[in-house]
Amino acid sequence: MRSISVVRVTPAAILALAIATPAQGTYTTFGRGCPGKFGTPALTGSGNHRVGGSTEVRVVNLTPSTPSVLYMGFSDTHWFQRKILPFDLGALGMKGCTLWSSPDIPVAGASSARGDFAVAYRNPTSSGLIGLAVFHQLLAVDSTLTPPFIVSNAGKATVGPAITLADRAVISTAGSTRATAYWMSNKIVRSGDKSFVCWLDAPAHARIATYTHSTKQWTTSVLLGIGTDNHGGPALTRDSRGTLHVVFGPHHAPFQYRSSTKPDDASVWSTTTTIAGKNTYPSLVCDGADTLHLVYRGGTDQPSNKSQWRLCYRNKPKNGSWSKERILVEAGYAASYTHFGNSLAVDSKGTLHLAFQIYDQPRNNRGHSVGYLRSTDGVRWTNAAGVAIQLPANPTSNCMVEQGSTLDMRVTNCVVDRSGHPWILVAHLENASMLLWHHDGQRWTSINLLPHLQAEQPNSRLAGGSVTFDAAGTLYVTASTIAPNYSIWFGDPSQEVVVMVSRDGGKTWAVTPISTPDPKLPNWLTSIERPYSAAPIGVPGMLFTHGDRTTTTPPTQAHFVQLR
Repeated sequence: MRSISVVRVTPAAILALAIATPAQGTYTTFGRGCPGKFGTPALTGSGNHRVGGSTEVRVVNLTPSTPSVLYMGFSDTHWFQRKILPFDLGALGMKGCTLWSSPDIPVAGASSARGDFAVAYRNPTSSGLIGLAVFHQLLAVDSTLTPPFIVSNAGKATVGPAITLADRAVISTAGSTRATAYWMSNKIVRSGDKSFVCWLDAPAHARIATYTHSTKQWTTSVLLGIGTDNHGGPALTRDSRGTLHVVFGPHHAPFQYRSSTKPDDASVWSTTTTIAGKNTYPSLVCDGADTLHLVYRGGTDQPSNKSQWRLCYRNKPKNGSWSKERILVEAGYAASYTHFGNSLAVDSKGTLHLAFQIYDQPRNNRGHSVGYLRSTDGVRWTNAAGVAIQLPANPTSNCMVEQGSTLDMRVTNCVVDRSGHPWILVAHLENASMLLWHHDGQRWTSINLLPHLQAEQPNSRLAGGSVTFDAAGTLYVTASTIAPNYSIWFGDPSQEVVVMVSRDGGKTWAVTPISTPDPKLPNWLTSIERPYSAAPIGVPGMLFTHGDRTTTTPPTQAHFVQLR
């Protein structure tokens, strides 16, 4: 075991944000309304009041089905540049009524048949709004009064950041050059108050540690095993019994596989067994029946004269053994270097969703095709429309989402939304951007994330990341930003980590910086917690690597961040 010397780190910008603003947006009410026929109007606010989030204002005790106006304002002291608030409306004949905030923006309507009035709106995504106070007060008609008007008490919404950091720590200062790689491999599993977090120390030591959220304490890390080189990072999942399962180790060799011997306990593990083949890049999930599903690059159980490397699949039923290897995808060229970026997800019905790219040397060393397959049994695989695909699929198969000879794409990972529809994050290296593809049950459409990033960081571009959903349907993308004049996309010193959050299905995005800039070393290789089984997750945690891509002197750092 290796002791974790946790270093708490807070970038200056995040520290300033934490000091200046609340952890989340807030809503408070103040003042009082003036009574009418149905009582005194009472205004309340709900929502998260965050950048990119929502606010709802509701007023009750109104005359049913009568004209009403909710006024939004930006001060509770000044109106028309004069310090006159609060203002006694008795001067206008409205005895006992007070104007508590500036009526800058009117939202007109009518009360309902129940005598209430509600307005909901979504906050813009600009981080410049953090800390902004927006005030609300209602003016309504009450024909029993002279003049025939009443007002409510007032409310104050203070806009909070899109996300905040519940905790962050350097969990290893002995990381490999790819401590938190690769995107297809989930490395964080949460169960209750615990998160199990794995990474790769130098040169190829797979480790896991446990984080307790309530105390913000870490256990001593446990060595899972030693792999071949910096390609041997672990992929982690958990079954319904609380057993943790991990696959790790090789670069063109048999996988190492272990499972925990106690529920939700990462301190003791089974004896290591192997999964045969020339294997690399595991993506591992567990379905509702506790069957493990594994995709990876490899393929030696079944000979093929079409391609040296293949995207392969195996499963392991509960209390069973690993199945025979099944080849799912080939590049279609013999003896050429190929990789697939293979990422696997499982939905609540047990359907497997596989996203991949085809990168090979004969096509100018480019990731020229992005594809998608799904299966209910691991045997028969279809495209998104349900059309069966003859295996192994290749660039001509009817399962490609995006293709082009001038494109250079990398699939980062695949996740599934609450409707069972797949979302695939694709890095476009030919222009340093990212597309988030999703299938709505009818067709594939994409969201270009670069304009959303550049609304906050005009001089940044994108060089990869990972995507996830939480149980509320919020989208999170951890992204590596990169300078426009970068020299190499994989580990350029200009790379920094941001989190992009969308609460409206990808229409709008808020951007939050995570890493502390270092002009000499990149912050990169982001990995965000994602559903490891058919069950949804809460607000995710994430990992990234701080350090150079080519040397382990000094070693890299593995950083953990828990969002909230």
